[in-house]
Amino acid sequence: MDGEYLANEKSESQGALMAAWDIQEVEKGKRPTLLETQKANELIKAINTLGNITLNRTLSTNEVQYLADGIIISVSKVPDGFFEKEVEICEGGEVKTYVMLVRGPIE
Repeated sequence: MDGEYLANEKSESQGALMAAWDIQEVEKGKRPTLLETQKANELIKAINTLGNITLNRTLSTNEVQYLADGIIISVSKVPDGFFEKEVEICEGGEVKTYVMLVRGPIE
């Protein structure tokens, strides 16, 4: 999926995830508790979504998409003070190169 597509299309699942993030607080002595599967799974899904954030560069407007399994942030330019850097990471015994957005050193 390229950046131009992401900037111009809306996700059909966008509204569904927004409702899933409305996790109600638990109260002492009342149900549901965090030990109940449904409540625990609500939290797990929310945490997993935060662990899957993708940043894309687009040619048009900035946009945030909330998908069923993650978040896509599309920006038209790299914010001031940030730059792209190639980083090599060992995964399963193999070196893989990723391009990451990093903030410059604080001076």
